[in-house]
Amino acid sequence: MYSKQQKSASTRFTLLSVLAAFVFCLTGASSVARAADPASLLAQARTSASQLNQDATTMQSFAGNRLSWKSHAHQINLIKGHVNRMGEVLSQLHEARGDASQVHQQAIDRISPLLQEIASNTTAVIDHLNENQGHTWSPTYQSYVSENARLTSELSGAISNFVEYDKTKTRMDQLEQKLNTGE
Repeated sequence: MYSKQQKSASTRFTLLSVLAAFVFCLTGASSVARAADPASLLAQARTSASQLNQDATTMQSFAGNRLSWKSHAHQINLIKGHVNRMGEVLSQLHEARGDASQVHQQAIDRISPLLQEIASNTTAVIDHLNENQGHTWSPTYQSYVSENARLTSELSGAISNFVEYDKTKTRMDQLEQKLNTGE
């Protein structure tokens, strides 16, 4: 197994990677990669956010059980993977921001701080597990886990709402065009 120093260094590296991706998004240093369609990126984000929320909810259910810290560690690693994937999608959304509709820009603005907060909270969970492997029952740890579940639910719901709104608006625009052309 890894030493506490190795785990702590790995955690810091992960957090730095997520934060670096986030800063990369905000600075607009994205001319290297191609921008994808914001609507399809939001659909990808919805799928990732749903998986993230499911895993965070599962981890929250661990809080009341006497599972080993290794079960908690496995679950938080799944969550960390989803957070990192969400960071990649968010980076692509920021790249596409210039061509994005107002709704897509609002989605980006809503997703960014939520994902940053989830990344920070996920790192706190990892740090707690690394430093206190046997203390998954502590109120501090359970608070981190509960907050992650709440935040991921909020993120998943917000992205779903933006995707559904965008689909509905697109459909309404198509119907309006049909009405105007007499089709």
